[in-house]
Amino acid sequence: TTNEFQEDMGKLSVAAQQNSVSAGEANKAYRDMVGILGETDQSVEAVNHLFSLCGDNTQALSDWTNSASGVYATFGDSLPLEGLTEAANETARVGQVTGPFADAINWATASAEELGDTLDGNVDAQDAFYAAIDGGATVEDAYTAALQACSDEGERAQVITDTLTGLYGEAGEQYQQTNEDVINYRQSQSDLTQAMSDLGQAFMPVVTGVTNMAAALVSGLQPAADWFVQN
Repeated sequence: TTNEFQEDMGKLSVAAQQNSVSAGEANKAYRDMVGILGETDQSVEAVNHLFSLCGDNTQALSDWTNSASGVYATFGDSLPLEGLTEAANETARVGQVTGPFADAINWATASAEELGDTLDGNVDAQDAFYAAIDGGATVEDAYTAALQACSDEGERAQVITDTLTGLYGEAGEQYQQTNEDVINYRQSQSDLTQAMSDLGQAFMPVVTGVTNMAAALVSGLQPAADWFVQN
């Protein structure tokens, strides 16, 4: 348990450092996500993609907590959050709707106009979206046109964050209020795992020493075992 948890926390720490996210904000983002998912490895993977997408933008990370809660409440495991965050990150990089992020848009019960309203923070993106819709484009293609109207990856990341907040933010807030006890329990379980992992790490040199001693003992017995077999 210590090995697996420390490995996951190491990945979280590296991703945070690479994207200039403070240790405090990284831990908060992780606890928010593990409260939703209840799984350490999935939560770390999802949050690491968010660090790449949002950087040290704490407001965007907070918005994603609500959005992720709403997506999870709406679709459950049929739209995995680690897949969604990875696809959102890739969409922001390439300027084209990809993977589970496309599902999050296409499966939403919002009309094209309601989806377009989520783009009101970026006039160029919103104009491009409505122009594509008026030209007969699908919602997915129109959204790609909106992304391509952005000036850089940072703008695209903000547009994506705003869209998911607009589509799923309210559902996410309701989910967190309704399931507050479950979320708190999952976070407390993660805290306990952290504490047990810290204790396990303290004993790690002892366990390593015993393992090395056992390996040496087995190696020393090998010649005797060979002689026994031969005779």
